[in-house]
Amino acid sequence: MRQQLAGLEAKVKGAVGSANPAQMLPAPTLRHLLLTCEVGAANAAVDEFCAVARSGTPKQPGGLLAACLLKHRRLTGGDVWLGRVNGLPLPRAEAARMRELLDALDWSVMPADGKLRGEMAEQSFKLGLSTKVWAKQNGPYLPFAFKAGMGVWDAASVTKKHKQLWEAASALISAADPTYPWTSVQFNKNFRGSRHRDDKDATYQVATAFGEYEGGELRVHGQDGILDVNTRDRFVRFDGRFEHEVLPYSGLRYSVIFFALAPPWSVDPSSTEEGCCR
Repeated sequence: MRQQLAGLEAKVKGAVGSANPAQMLPAPTLRHLLLTCEVGAANAAVDEFCAVARSGTPKQPGGLLAACLLKHRRLTGGDVWLGRVNGLPLPRAEAARMRELLDALDWSVMPADGKLRGEMAEQSFKLGLSTKVWAKQNGPYLPFAFKAGMGVWDAASVTKKHKQLWEAASALISAADPTYPWTSVQFNKNFRGSRHRDDKDATYQVATAFGEYEGGELRVHGQDGILDVNTRDRFVRFDGRFEHEVLPYSGLRYSVIFFALAPPWSVDPSSTEEGCCR
């Protein structure tokens, strides 16, 4: 995909020649727009743009290229693309501590986290509340109230073993989103997630990312269309029950994802006179 992108970018540059750089799309924006399209649609859009550009001198070549790309995306049945946004900056001290631990971590000895995750990341594991298919011989697992046939376990022994990482994650989420009722945190190194949904979640997730990489936005396929989010050294709240994926990237990318497998209450105590229902 990266080679195809480079070829399309070169084609665009050849068509515009000496156009004012201020009128063109910045390279990261162009690359990102190309990634919003299927390969065939991207090629068709660039071909259309090049034909128009060579027949005259467009006043706003960047705007013309963006319009061509989005038009061909729609023509191929792509969902409405709502744009690219930036998550909120992470608190510096807590983010620096998390990055320090991620770099120092011996990922090879961390517990594997399921076949699917293993295929999508070099290393992936989680701390906190955990689920698995329920069976009577599951040991510490108890039936999971939200999904029939699943069990749930607080994984206290695993958390204790990785105390520094757990404490750093707790400090990070407490500083970024202090009221979030998270139960679990997922750590990934070079996660290349295919499109999926996390249907066991009880509420939204908080996604963060670290590293030196290009691309790698979080793409969320929402009810009204697709939104791409830059989470590098940033955090964003999103509902993982919508389909989502990580866009292609190059470089080193860590992601730390906070999620909740159980809500903080079954009946909100603040909505009762007694204030003690749970």
